[in-house]
Amino acid sequence: MQTIDSLNRLLERQSGSQKIQTLLSLIEQYSSLSPSKSIKTGESALESGEYTRQPDVQAGILRRMASSAQFAGDMELAGEYLSRAILLSRSSGNENLLGHMLTAWGNHLQRQGKYSEAIRVLTEALELANKLPNDTIAMKANIDLGNTAFDMGDIHQAMDYYRNTLTLATKLKDESIKARTLLNMGMANWQFDNNDLAISMLKESAALFETQNDRQNLGMVYNNLGLIYFSDKRQYDTASHYFEASLRIREQLGSPVPIAHVLVNQANLLVATNRFGEALKYFERSLQIFNSAGILSQVVRVNYHMGEAYQRMEKIGESINFFEKTLDLAQQAKLETYEDLARQKLLDLYASTGNWKAFMVQFAHFRAQHDKLLDDYNSVSIRENQLQDTLSVTIASFEALNDQNKALARRAKLLESILITIATVIGAGLLLLMARRLIFRFLPPH
Repeated sequence: MQTIDSLNRLLERQSGSQKIQTLLSLIEQYSSLSPSKSIKTGESALESGEYTRQPDVQAGILRRMASSAQFAGDMELAGEYLSRAILLSRSSGNENLLGHMLTAWGNHLQRQGKYSEAIRVLTEALELANKLPNDTIAMKANIDLGNTAFDMGDIHQAMDYYRNTLTLATKLKDESIKARTLLNMGMANWQFDNNDLAISMLKESAALFETQNDRQNLGMVYNNLGLIYFSDKRQYDTASHYFEASLRIREQLGSPVPIAHVLVNQANLLVATNRFGEALKYFERSLQIFNSAGILSQVVRVNYHMGEAYQRMEKIGESINFFEKTLDLAQQAKLETYEDLARQKLLDLYASTGNWKAFMVQFAHFRAQHDKLLDDYNSVSIRENQLQDTLSVTIASFEALNDQNKALARRAKLLESILITIATVIGAGLLLLMARRLIFRFLPPH
């Protein structure tokens, strides 16, 4: 608060570029303490009309307002601010500003799961960075392209982007990006089951975030360390330590969606250690947050885990209710993985309770899936046979053509031999004729 008070006092007596920088710093400072205050400060500045003829300044204000909206979990509002910032930065003619705005927009799209759009925007930013050139924009584009590839399951491509980012971050001495890249590379190595290397990288990034007092990313690192120790190492006490450390930080920051994510992870750990009462409280709180934020995919995830918890508690009725809700929501959100998982759970539970009518409904779905897969397999097999026949014909044609080529080669060689013989005979005849002419030329006259 002392920093904010100091910035407000400076703002009152400044003008020009100094005032702009102070305003941007003030909006940024407010974002972690009170996102709504941060946004109101930006809105007041835009509504004042002071920066009407400075589109680059307006774009900078909107970008920071978008960050505050993201921190508050309002991704739709953040998107609106960023789209306005992009339009203003294009109209300003400032390509460096545009590059930074494109990376911010690409990051936002990636976080929303709009991967094809994110790739398009970030690729434009990277091309612009190479044209200028601007290593900072290139570094930011690379890290978000890496995150997009990671989310799409292309871990090898993600690692290539992360290596580029680390090289640029080292060159620019950007410890913040370096820390984030190590975090991301640690998670990529976890996907490759390189758990010890992943832990080492995550701890290295944590040390950098501590130095930078970056509490938000530190909370993320602790959460990820907890996941590795929980799901792979099976070291529950260590996992719980990191989850609790992450939760403390996120509670202090007051960012609801990140709080919900770690609540789910801690709840799953509590279920694994048979502490069901505590687990359900964590699940219920996370569900309330995700519902409020409108993040349907996470609502599906929590309902599924709650179904698992009640199943483990042998409360079959409650478990069925949650899996049925999971199935319904997964169909709405088009989350096929959770849809299939919920159906499989319901098949087992319906069978165990003798609810054969409900069982047959789910079984019919799997049977239809099986028949479709069988039809697809048969279609592929027929196509494969057709291609095999085509290949056989092609091979036979190739062999026939090869035989023809060999025959032609033999004929050409024979013809070449005949031509050489004829040429030799003609040459010999010419030499004889020339010799006779010379003899007649030098004979004495009669």
